[in-house]
Amino acid sequence: MADKYPLAALLQLRERRYDDAVNVRQLKQQAVTAAVQTVQLKEQELAAYRQWKREEIDRRYVELMGKVLSQKALAEFNQGISALDAKEASLETESLQAQQSLQQAQLALQQAQAEVLQKRKAAAKLQRHREIFLSRLQAEQEQRAECELEDFMPQKPQF
Repeated sequence: MADKYPLAALLQLRERRYDDAVNVRQLKQQAVTAAVQTVQLKEQELAAYRQWKREEIDRRYVELMGKVLSQKALAEFNQGISALDAKEASLETESLQAQQSLQQAQLALQQAQAEVLQKRKAAAKLQRHREIFLSRLQAEQEQRAECELEDFMPQKPQF
């Protein structure tokens, strides 16, 4: 009876598209999970670097105290501190980029979820149409069978 449904190929296509959309959603979910881990890693790295930088600057200042330095040595000291600041800025930029990547991944996940919902509705609509079609077909077949039985029933004589 299922092979009599004229839109069976379309129903299969919609179900396949729904399955594909579910697979895409799973990939997007994995991308979001990876992006969350990356953001956490970058933030931890940045926090650890900031802690180390404070300790390193304190160590350098303690080492510098009580010494007489030339202008060149003082300029090198300041360049070293500037290099630490530049490294911190670089880590901050990486952290921000990871957060932006996470936001993009979350947006893509939302779009994939909406796509799954749309595909599910389309397949469900066609499935409902199939059920209606098959119930009508069955009713027609039953009606034909009843008509055939009526045709072959002997009529009682009327007195």
